[in-house]
Amino acid sequence: HLSIRRQRQMCIRDSYVTDHPYITVTDEKGNFSIKDIPAGDYKVTIWHEAFGQQSRDIKITPGGVVELTVEYKN
Repeated sequence: HLSIRRQRQMCIRDSYVTDHPYITVTDEKGNFSIKDIPAGDYKVTIWHEAFGQQSRDIKITPGGVVELTVEYKN
């Protein structure tokens, strides 16, 4: 799962609860996109049920696109 967040979130079993609309699930190849996120600084949190969680700080500029690559090693 990917979550762009500025506020508190929590994970409950197989559900993900968040207080904003900026969340998505990857496709079968692991790709994702979230549209219409306002410009600003964000923390992107990526969660995988077997490999855990990773976070990255990103900056979105007005009209900008951010590409993010995350790798999990087993």
